[in-house]
Amino acid sequence: MSITGPHVKKIALLSAGRWDIDKFSHLRYGFLLDMQQTTMLSGEAMNVTFDEKQPIFQQVADIIEDDILNGTYREDEQILSVAQFSQLFQINPATVVKGIGLLVNEGILYKKRGLGMYVSSDAKLKIQKQRRNRFYKELLSSLISEADKLELATEDIIEMIKQLRKE
Repeated sequence: MSITGPHVKKIALLSAGRWDIDKFSHLRYGFLLDMQQTTMLSGEAMNVTFDEKQPIFQQVADIIEDDILNGTYREDEQILSVAQFSQLFQINPATVVKGIGLLVNEGILYKKRGLGMYVSSDAKLKIQKQRRNRFYKELLSSLISEADKLELATEDIIEMIKQLRKE
């Protein structure tokens, strides 16, 4: 697919999901967004299936966190606008605002008045710390509980983990 037009310059793909320095075009989720017009230049809105067990605003926050962890967004870099998120995922802008608000309250994002939302300088470390704590409290504790019921030794669990890492 080739895209041309006055708002799109030559895009050098150094890595997926990075801002184009020349035109602030953002490649993410397989779509090209024009940051000046907040409209999609190619493709349709994303057909995302949100998990009904978790509020959508929390899932929006998780998506942004994932993007920070995988390097799509870096420190002091602007994220997509509320309008762009809402258009891309076909969700209510208030839902996006609530998800972004969670991240602002946690110090992961900050607002530049009149410009938009940006990634805090220590955002990645904060996210990793939060997720490690959640991993330990939620996943590992239930893993150990289930392993105890199955009478699995610690060595057995470690071996299973090593095997999964190889796959």
